[in-house]
Amino acid sequence: MSESIALFPLSQIVLPQGRMQLRVFEPRYQRLVREAQQRPFASALLNPYVHQQHPSRIFPVVTLVQIIDFCQLNDGLLGITIEGIERRRIVRRWQEDDQLHIAETTVLS
Repeated sequence: MSESIALFPLSQIVLPQGRMQLRVFEPRYQRLVREAQQRPFASALLNPYVHQQHPSRIFPVVTLVQIIDFCQLNDGLLGITIEGIERRRIVRRWQEDDQLHIAETTVLS
């Protein structure tokens, strides 16, 4: 069974039960946070060795996460703390109009 989720591509990834603090400033990721109750999202690892538009720009294994805390940072930006839930494999990936990455994923056993 597959599920469609949003992706938050990063230069590092959170693992299941791990936690990470993020600064959210791009409009597409602000939307990702706003919609997190309706559409889950995952921490995705960027491949630094390929061009931004390359199909392999995001590694195929991601971690489904949940927001466990949030605050307004001193610079006015949104700060969130995420916690890893489970590993997923990307089956298919695309971008919405604002360039937010979306993926159909399956749970890794």
